[in-house]
Amino acid sequence: MAATGTFTNHPRLIKDLPRLIKQQQAAYAKIAVDPADVKAEKALRGEIDALLIADDFANGDAVTCNGCVVTHVERAGSSRLDPELVHAYLLARERADIADALITTWTITGAEAVYCTVKAEKGAP
Repeated sequence: MAATGTFTNHPRLIKDLPRLIKQQQAAYAKIAVDPADVKAEKALRGEIDALLIADDFANGDAVTCNGCVVTHVERAGSSRLDPELVHAYLLARERADIADALITTWTITGAEAVYCTVKAEKGAP
């Protein structure tokens, strides 16, 4: 993880990041009382991540703000075979090249996950 220091080193983050972190932390605390608040907290993390992306953060880049470490995370989508496509292929063909076609042609890759994490700094109250 490439630590990029405090958010004050990033002029684009100075105005909005502290406010969004406070809102996110308040929303996170409400989740314990009402699990329906998960959507609100996730939306706030989305806004925070949009700020990080606008400031050209790469995967694993992090800043500190209000006692929290805010990290931009990117993860490739998972791949799997689509059973419906495999079934259709097997019905249409009776050939020896089925194994190669199964792996290369009908592998589905999900969307890339892009999000941020907000965690309390070690030693923070």
